[in-house]
Amino acid sequence: MLLEQPLVWIIPLVAILFPLFRLAPAIYDWVERRRVYKLYSELKRVEVDLSSPVPSRPAKDLMERLDRLKDRAKRLSVPTPFKPLVYSLRLHIDMVIQEAQKSIAP
Repeated sequence: MLLEQPLVWIIPLVAILFPLFRLAPAIYDWVERRRVYKLYSELKRVEVDLSSPVPSRPAKDLMERLDRLKDRAKRLSVPTPFKPLVYSLRLHIDMVIQEAQKSIAP
């Protein structure tokens, strides 16, 4: 008989769902930023390999990694509010590529 009254089950349901709806935008923002920052962390690893006195990989391999990273950044599809992060990532990748070319060239 209690379940037949909508207020008996609607009020607890709203009490449970309301905090989830408040957290949803923050979780969505975190997920989208994380996609971009994963590529940033990979860029940082390549940059560390390039700047180490004894490179762990040949320069050609590092340049190939940078090219793949640049391609992944180009293909990364994000919502409009996150596009500036992707553009910034692409600029930083280009900067690392230029520095790598300078250090490789005799």
